[in-house]
Amino acid sequence: MQQCMQFDIDILSLDLSARLPFFLKRPQSHVAAEKGVAFEIAYYGALCDGAPRRFLISNAVALVRALRGRNIVLTSAAASLLHLRGPYDVINLALLFNLDLQQARDAVVDTPAAVVQHACARRSHKGFAYIAQ
Repeated sequence: MQQCMQFDIDILSLDLSARLPFFLKRPQSHVAAEKGVAFEIAYYGALCDGAPRRFLISNAVALVRALRGRNIVLTSAAASLLHLRGPYDVINLALLFNLDLQQARDAVVDTPAAVVQHACARRSHKGFAYIAQ
């Protein structure tokens, strides 16, 4: 999390389907969120069996608790198109991570769009993605 203070980071992606080597603390994650960093939860681990599902749910609940449900982006991280889910399925899965209905909708719809707008507005020379609607 300390790299968030040194570099311009838009999305911080953690492997939540494995045991994290550190504890997610509210003050550190709050400072990163105040700077505009979004945290990614890739839900593909919840579709697997056994330990990855258990670790993903517990780590996602800890991340939601640390961030109070804000600045979260839900992504699929799917290897094929067959593993993608519809937006309402993802919102229902987000309810399992202790997000309320509005926070889950924001994590699927609004926060990803805000992250892309923030990256485009920064005008970084290292690159950004522009998605036309």
